[in-house]
Amino acid sequence: MSARAIGVKEGGGVEVLKEFTFHYPPPAKGEILVRLKAASVNPVDTKRRKAPEKYEQPRILGWDGAGVVEQLGDDVHSFKVGDEVWFAGDVRKSGTYSEVVNIDHRLVSVRPKNISFVDASTLPLVSLTAWEAFFEQLQLKEGEVKNLFILNGAGGVGSVAIQIAKNVLKVPRIIVSASRQETIDFVKKLGATDVVDHRKSLPDQFKALGVNPDVVLLCHDTNNALLQDIVSFTTPFGKIVSILPFTEPIQTVQIFLKRITLSFELMFVRSGTGVHPEKQGEILAKVAKLVDEGLIVAPTTLVKNLWKDIQEVHTILESGKAIGKIALTLD
Repeated sequence: MSARAIGVKEGGGVEVLKEFTFHYPPPAKGEILVRLKAASVNPVDTKRRKAPEKYEQPRILGWDGAGVVEQLGDDVHSFKVGDEVWFAGDVRKSGTYSEVVNIDHRLVSVRPKNISFVDASTLPLVSLTAWEAFFEQLQLKEGEVKNLFILNGAGGVGSVAIQIAKNVLKVPRIIVSASRQETIDFVKKLGATDVVDHRKSLPDQFKALGVNPDVVLLCHDTNNALLQDIVSFTTPFGKIVSILPFTEPIQTVQIFLKRITLSFELMFVRSGTGVHPEKQGEILAKVAKLVDEGLIVAPTTLVKNLWKDIQEVHTILESGKAIGKIALTLD
């Protein structure tokens, strides 16, 4: 059987993103074949596109999708043909810029019932990232966090993290960084109680607010100077988690002197290492329930077409001005 997809044969600018047709195999043992209804884009897509590599067969990008189960591999008992599902997937394998994808069923859950396929496609990767950062890396519990700071709250991960903090962790004060009026409005609508401008002095702004965060989520590139500023107003015994590696070597003395916990989150580790990948399906099932209860809304701000608009979408994503998530239809 053959299907359409968007892929790259070598790294480069948006012009390397091209449509092609490929023959897809039946799902392997433990996999399901999903016919995609929608996908969405993330910064990892542009990074993979630009990687200085060449591929014998086009590399299909995209690691967020929602669709319908079309075929089951051996030893798959938790899904049936026709189930509507969502997932982020495995960055080592073919992605969701495609009509179909084979995926480890343990990374998948049934999608929320009360939203569209388009909105569902925008949530898996960012929800997994925010959830793992809060509940796995930092081991946070409901009611224990008094002041949370999210650096770059208007991106995909930040937009979901605000909602989890407000509606699951019950954090009373959620301080978020945003620098444009449209991003300020966006994060306030999601539940931010205070907004600071990351282009200005963060220590001065936190002093003016009269608050010190006990938990910090870093959703943006962070150099040593920025990290030291953040450490300066984080409470002793506080916790910091970053969803990106730091852009340069960091000094740890002040972190050490405050006994601050510093951690990192990468949602592809479970699929990449095979360490309890089923936990991601379980998390997505929990998030689906929260979505259906109205406690998490999809951060979709723009909908484009995969076949016509993918180069434009990558350009928008790399501009640094994207808000929330951009979804892709496959019609």
